Amino acid sequence: MNDENNGIAISEVTTRLRGQTILDAVTLHIKPGSVHALVGMNGAGKTTLMRNLLGILRIDSGQIRLLGSP
Repeated sequence: MNDENNGIAISEVTTRLRGQTILDAVTLHIKPGSVHALVGMNGAGKTTLMRNLLGILRIDSGQIRLLGSP
């Protein structure tokens, strides 16, 4: 199996809310079975990224793939 089709692949994701850029060209690749943490200051975009991953909040540009599916 190809690692590109597994795990989480976030490529150049940008999210804007009310005219403000919240995430700007975020790229992240996480292989299946690995453990990661999102750490950052308040307002860094951690919750926005999670909402994007869950499909609760749409992205303005870029691509998110979970287990190979958009």
